[in-house]
Amino acid sequence: MERKLLARVSPSDIVQETFLEATRDFNQFRGTCRNEFGAWLRKILINNLRRAVEQHVLTQKRDVRREVSLQAMAHALEQSTVRLETILPDPGVSPSGNVHQNELQIQLADKLAELPDDYRQVEARQLYTQALQLFEQLRPASGASRSPLHNRATCLNELGLLEASQGDASLAKQHYQDAIRQQSELAEAEHDDPHMVRTLAEMQVNLGLLQRQIGENDQAKSNIQQAIALLQQLFERYPQEPRHAHDLAIALNNLSFVEQEADWQAARNSCQAAIEILESLLATKDDAGRETHSEDLELKSDLALCYNNLGAIESHVGQHRQACVLHRQAIEQQRAAVARAPRLVACRENLNKHYLNYGRALRKANRPLAAAKAAHQRRQLRANDGQHLYHVARELAQAASQLDEHHQAEARKKMAEDAVSLLEQARTAQQQPLSGPIHVADFLAFKNHVGFQNLLSKEK
Repeated sequence: MERKLLARVSPSDIVQETFLEATRDFNQFRGTCRNEFGAWLRKILINNLRRAVEQHVLTQKRDVRREVSLQAMAHALEQSTVRLETILPDPGVSPSGNVHQNELQIQLADKLAELPDDYRQVEARQLYTQALQLFEQLRPASGASRSPLHNRATCLNELGLLEASQGDASLAKQHYQDAIRQQSELAEAEHDDPHMVRTLAEMQVNLGLLQRQIGENDQAKSNIQQAIALLQQLFERYPQEPRHAHDLAIALNNLSFVEQEADWQAARNSCQAAIEILESLLATKDDAGRETHSEDLELKSDLALCYNNLGAIESHVGQHRQACVLHRQAIEQQRAAVARAPRLVACRENLNKHYLNYGRALRKANRPLAAAKAAHQRRQLRANDGQHLYHVARELAQAASQLDEHHQAEARKKMAEDAVSLLEQARTAQQQPLSGPIHVADFLAFKNHVGFQNLLSKEK
């Protein structure tokens, strides 16, 4: 929504009004499944949204600078943390999200970024709490249907994610455990429904990752291993369903993170198993037997994350050359993902991290010139961000410190000149311009360079 409209219309108020009307008029609902219930809620939402537009936009003096389309407002609501499909998940959507849907939603990311983070978090928490109450009210009227129970467990899981992101590990853990208890009963009662089982596995992984963060490594490993066992069963029962294999790979990669606390070889094995699954999903055979590769954005991005994780493992155990190869593979997969959805912020941020880790691996492998090249490539991802440019300049200094002062003097000089240029650009950048001091300790390799000394003198 536009800022002026946000002053009059709260997305949360519209969603809350929708749930209140749904509770009041539930006896008018004639559907029999979750998808029909979601469509019914959406109809109420759009009607409320239309009234808001008529009241706050269409009744005002017409001005093209002030007009807001109904479709844009509806999309903005769906894109926010209070969107209805989070409460009513589509069984056909994988736990990590529908990529094609994400590509459409990214068109409105700039509008939604205007909402303060605290606002979104508070409104999301209120919505999930109201949703829990709603599903409790739906439960007696649902007869033998277990949909309200499943939706309630899903809400608890989402609340767990929300609290974990806000740093309340204790409350997040409680929500996850409550969600798992309820979803376990449903998965046991409806063991032929793969969606119920996959949802349970997702919840167990979420709890495991939280337990890893708070130092409960044994419990974390146990929960993620339970999720892997469930996903392995689904994979074996439905070999033609790629989403089960995908979910299994992600769970194995998450297990690898937990295993890194105590057993690096086990962590390597789990990560390699995840990579093998994702690579097999990407590689397919056509009728002629020629190998082709899927353009699946989500698979490529997740495979890149696994390559990156394995690269970190190899670097930790001293296999720096192999780490470089793996981080380079991560970059190649992530670049393909970015090319598919260039405005998807998460894709670009992952690519940025892969370049950063690649540069570190190259320096550990004593390849400073290649590390400097990687830093320049990383610079292009956020060329107008002052803080980013500062960090890239610092990477050049780190690479230069590995060069011989006499035999590679020209290369050191070129890196110093590039770093000075980056620091000057950082001061006038459009985004996050560098406002603090330049820390000489970050640039010891350039302390005798005339251009760097002149830059420091200007700072005084």
